[in-house]
Amino acid sequence: MKIILTIVLLFFGFIPGSLAQTSILEIDLASLEDALQGNPEDARLNNSMGLALIKTKHYQKSIPYLKKTILIDPENADSHYYIALAYGALGKHKEKLASLNETIRLEPKHAPANFKLGLAHAAMNRHQEAMLYYKTAVKSEPYFSEAHYFLAVSLYMSKRYKEAAGPIRDALQIEPKRGEYHYLLGLVNIKLGQYEEAIDPLEMALKLNPNILEDGLVPNPSQTARAIN
Repeated sequence: MKIILTIVLLFFGFIPGSLAQTSILEIDLASLEDALQGNPEDARLNNSMGLALIKTKHYQKSIPYLKKTILIDPENADSHYYIALAYGALGKHKEKLASLNETIRLEPKHAPANFKLGLAHAAMNRHQEAMLYYKTAVKSEPYFSEAHYFLAVSLYMSKRYKEAAGPIRDALQIEPKRGEYHYLLGLVNIKLGQYEEAIDPLEMALKLNPNILEDGLVPNPSQTARAIN
């Protein structure tokens, strides 16, 4: 069975789920603007403003605040990570990767940054490198289901099927209602010659996501909390 892996480059987890949440964020922005007028050199306020603008999808506007935070406090790993998110959303992938690398230079165990660098390598079929980043992410955050899942994907794409079984089962323990997780487990079982064991996960995958055969190993954007820009 030929599998074509597509890494979907999305923004993770910063899309408000309702108009009420959007209104709260707008209030936060107004409060932060007032606070910054009184203390424009405050690194924490600039960082919070940059993050709030990212949450409201004002990516370009977030960058000056995050750059100022980094200028004031260059060792702030989260600021480098947030600006990487903004660059990614704007399609500035060279700057995004540089900021992600700076994040893990400052904080080597930064799970989201390691995860995103793993996805970047996987998108270029550098699965060996990707796995190193995924493993760091799951070691730092054991309940990071997407990191377990994409580790299993990279192992699968590297034809290391037996090794892929562990992380995909770990991902399912954390989030048992993810169709793509069940689908990958079914594919792994097929590759291992465990055809009967493949039936249940494949049936569950179809139940959870009737379009799973079209989506394949690509996560559903509405469910993915930490996909990459």
